[in-house]
Amino acid sequence: MLNALKNKIQNTLAANFKDFSGLPEVMFTPAPNHVKADISLTWALSAAKVMRKNPLEIAKKVCEILDGFEEVS
Repeated sequence: MLNALKNKIQNTLAANFKDFSGLPEVMFTPAPNHVKADISLTWALSAAKVMRKNPLEIAKKVCEILDGFEEVS
């Protein structure tokens, strides 16, 4: 199930950020203790280095993109 979600997110982000080459692979990490979540996605921080953009702006865009996913809350 997590592999399917990872692939779905990877493909969606690749399509939405297709103007940039060399984007990182989507990886799940444990969520920080202060956050009520099972896993977290640190892709925006890694992608910001490649894209040379503000990671918070990328994270906001990623949240907008993933908002429609039923698996993501």
